[in-house]
Amino acid sequence: MSIFGSHPDFDFSLSSTLARNWTVVVARGVLGLAIGLIAFLFPGPTLLSLVGQFAVFLIIDGILAIVAVSHGNVSVTWRASHSAVGFWSPQTTTAAAVDGQEQEM
Repeated sequence: MSIFGSHPDFDFSLSSTLARNWTVVVARGVLGLAIGLIAFLFPGPTLLSLVGQFAVFLIIDGILAIVAVSHGNVSVTWRASHSAVGFWSPQTTTAAAVDGQEQEM
């Protein structure tokens, strides 16, 4: 019995959902194998792209930490710790990216 009073005409069980969407599962598996094979065959560019993605994440995180500190009504301790994170994160990311590029050359 559903909350609407009658039985629904669809099934949300795992087996019926998988039966309807098996192509998505197969496509995800094939894509995962292809990406894994590329990462195994080309470890340098894979590592470089992961470091680049992490650097972008840290820069955005640092900017958002600074914005969060400048806005809002928060305690002094929270503000000080997030100011340090916001200031330190972009510098650390830049240093790591520059150091990684120097080691590549």
